[in-house]
Amino acid sequence: MSISRGLFEYVVMGAAIAVGALAFRRPNRVTIPIAVALMSTAAATVIWAGQLAFPLVYYIARLRSGYHLRAALLFAMFATPPILYWRMPWPRPMPAAPTTHATADISTLRTVNHVGGGHRTNGQHLRVPFQIATLSFARPGSRALVTATDTVDSGSVTTLQKRARVDVVYSPFDPGGARVANATRTYAADLWRYVMELVYGITLGVAVVVEILLLVRRALGIRSPSRRRNIVREGISRPFGR
Repeated sequence: MSISRGLFEYVVMGAAIAVGALAFRRPNRVTIPIAVALMSTAAATVIWAGQLAFPLVYYIARLRSGYHLRAALLFAMFATPPILYWRMPWPRPMPAAPTTHATADISTLRTVNHVGGGHRTNGQHLRVPFQIATLSFARPGSRALVTATDTVDSGSVTTLQKRARVDVVYSPFDPGGARVANATRTYAADLWRYVMELVYGITLGVAVVVEILLLVRRALGIRSPSRRRNIVREGISRPFGR
């Protein structure tokens, strides 16, 4: 992961914690929505838990009839897709023409099954794992070794094994940008689609269930806890006999 993406995690998490602490100490209609928006965005884009954060915020917003919370949730839901798209481990583009081929030795090979996560969490599981290979080869007419790194879908090249040899394609103007020939690189696009389906599919499902329960409650004439508290407060504040 690049430095900018790593810095993003610290900045967003730090801002979410700071604003959340401010909202806890001074709760109002300004600090709470900002805190909810930042914390929901951080949950979805840093710790890969949007499928938990978004439905929870929606449920609380509907339970309390909080329009400011709904606005905060909308912000997080609109901000999450482009941020996650930027944070995906996209493969580098193939070399531009003209290109040539060579046979490279695979010095190191690592399979990645999760992205994100930290010391105690695995992050987001990959439906399509990918392999990171370090390639070494010599250009025709040169004894100097060129080292390149490529990421490909796991299993897309059967000969991709440690200490094996594989066909690579590269530009004569940028041999360090060599790529494994005939490999597929769909892991990042598949991960982005999967996370979008998971987060927004679960949020939509929870929203539908919540709305059905609210309709049933209204049909049965059951007041919400906040509505009952308001009625009690109004009754206490009014003088008796009026």
